[in-house]
Order: sequence, then C-alpha cells, then structure tokens
Amino acid sequence: MLATGLAVILAISRIMGMKRLWAGFGCTSGIYLAKRVIEEGLELFGYMLIFAWAAPYLPLPRLVDESSDSSRSHRSRIASRE
Repeated sequence: MLATGLAVILAISRIMGMKRLWAGFGCTSGIYLAKRVIEEGLELFGYMLIFAWAAPYLPLPRLVDESSDSSRSHRSRIASRE
C-alpha cells in the first residue's frame, strides 16, 4: 500500500495535473477548476493510502483494567505512602 500511495502522489497526480494532457482532451481554460480538483483529490487519495499502511504501526494508548490485581496493588502502595 505504501508503494501504491507513493505512486499515486508522485506520478499519477502529477500526470493528471499536466496542462498538455488536458489540452489533448480538448479542454479549454474554463476546465481549470476540474483539473485542480482531480489533481488534489488524487494526492489526497495517495496520502490516505499511506496513512492506511502506517495506521497499524501507530502507538496506541494502553488501557488499564481497574479490576486487575496490579492496579489494586498500585493503589494500595500509593495509599500506604500517605
């Protein structure tokens, strides 16, 4: 997924942003907004692919179970210090 995202960002979105390509389709200067939307949308899609690849590697906060013995012993140590 990382390679696909990079390919979309570095190649496909740049190709879709080329004025020569749009001129080849017979588009006039009024189509500039559509060209920008397509180019930026492809870049966003590439970034989302990269994020989807990286998401499993992001650190997640650890959840502490209040009913576990370790949390009770920790609370009792804190109470004994006071």
